[in-house]
Amino acid sequence: LEGVLDLPVDGRWLVRFGFFVPGYDRRTFINAVYPKESIDRPSVGDTIGVNLNGVTESLVAEKALQGKHQPLEFQVEGQRLVYRFDFSSGSVPKWLHPFITAGEVTLLRDRNTAPPAP
Repeated sequence: LEGVLDLPVDGRWLVRFGFFVPGYDRRTFINAVYPKESIDRPSVGDTIGVNLNGVTESLVAEKALQGKHQPLEFQVEGQRLVYRFDFSSGSVPKWLHPFITAGEVTLLRDRNTAPPAP
């Protein structure tokens, strides 16, 4: 998954999204996906490689994260957000893999000079 988002001003931006890792409980409803699913044990070691304007991180579905989520924040600079997410797994069933939520981009500080004081 990759793309480019043109931002309205040049500045420092906060990018937020969630990283979710399903857990397993055989008594869970058959169509459930998160926080628990009942099909099989989730894949351990699945990764999501994140690249936001060259800021990189590897998100790993560790056993301790099963049934939990991590809110993530990244700061990027500029007027364009170039993003890429690389999903990697050794197994096929999609409901056993970690996933991310849609992101939110918030302006922290722009590069424009401050207007003169009144």
